[in-house]
Parts: sequence; C-alpha cells; structure tokens
Amino acid sequence: MKVIPFANALATAGGAFYVVCALGVFLLPDLVIAIGDSWAHGIRLSSLPTEVPTLAGVLGGFITLTATSWFFGYILAWSYNKFQR
Repeated sequence: MKVIPFANALATAGGAFYVVCALGVFLLPDLVIAIGDSWAHGIRLSSLPTEVPTLAGVLGGFITLTATSWFFGYILAWSYNKFQR
C-alpha cells in the first residue's frame, strides 16, 4: 500500500466529512445534535449549552482534523505495510 496516497485520501475524506458536519451545524443544528446524541454512548449532547461556531473556530477545526487524519492515515498505511511483510 502506498503510504502517502493513503494518508492524502484519509485527510481528504476527513476534511470533507468535517465540512459537511460544519454546514449541518449552521443549517440543521437540531439534527446534528440528535445524531451526536445517538453516537455519544449515553452522553446527552443536547443537554449541553450551544453557541454559534465562529469562522475561526471552524477553520481551526478543519485544519487540525485534516492534519490528524493525514497523520493517522500515514501511520495506518505504514503499519499495514510492516505487518503485511
């Protein structure tokens, strides 16, 4: 498996998911909270206070999630190749 292309693909997928989620928070916040409640294993996200995200916060989240996804993809592909041998 080629490590860099896999890391790029995972970062792209993670970034795209983040953008869709961020748009959901702006356009359909109640739906996003309901989905989050179902994913949080008993933690009621709907009981937490909410606020409108800032552009800087969304941009910072996008950058850090994309970078983390790339790093995770790199480690995953690298370790897959090591175990494959």
